[in-house]
Amino acid sequence: AIHDGSTRSADPFVALDCAIEDAATLEPHIFGPTALAGTLLLANLDQLPTPLQARLARALRDGQIEIDASGRGVRFDVRVIAGVSGNLDEAIREGRLRRELSGRFSLRIDLPPLRQRPSDIPMLVGCLVGESAMAARIPVPTFTREALTLLAALPWRRNVDELREVLDVLVRAAVGATVRLEDVLDHVPIEPVTTARRISVHGPEN
Repeated sequence: AIHDGSTRSADPFVALDCAIEDAATLEPHIFGPTALAGTLLLANLDQLPTPLQARLARALRDGQIEIDASGRGVRFDVRVIAGVSGNLDEAIREGRLRRELSGRFSLRIDLPPLRQRPSDIPMLVGCLVGESAMAARIPVPTFTREALTLLAALPWRRNVDELREVLDVLVRAAVGATVRLEDVLDHVPIEPVTTARRISVHGPEN
């Protein structure tokens, strides 16, 4: 949305997950021709190899990169949006994220993990379930209140990535285009509920 609403919308939008790609794959995408303008989205920035973190910090500082062995400078006019796996301050303190790189970002948004935002689950399900249904080539199912209540109580250790995976499973398990409490219980691993996380699911399905 930031990219589409900006003056860079006609330029490339490059999204990379630093936890999945290796350095040989990441480097040409970050510093190659397709990323010299537009927007670069880097997930799990703290898992970007340290040498690439240092190079990215220099590129953001200087507004240019050295593109070849001759040291020829090429303009690096890229909006970089990045996220870290876990707490930003801990990533810096533990040395997983270089401090000089984190300091090159002009705006910081602290987003609590999904398990701390259970009230967001129904909204996120509504936003994401269409993607799962489209991938499965089936109609978009509805979720009963009880199913959503149980989903909201799960720990979501991998945040939205895990939610997407769960929705992919549940849309295929939907009976009569409806995801019920029973479907969640049958197809989603449920961890033992502690006293602090005990929930109550009751009332008729709707």
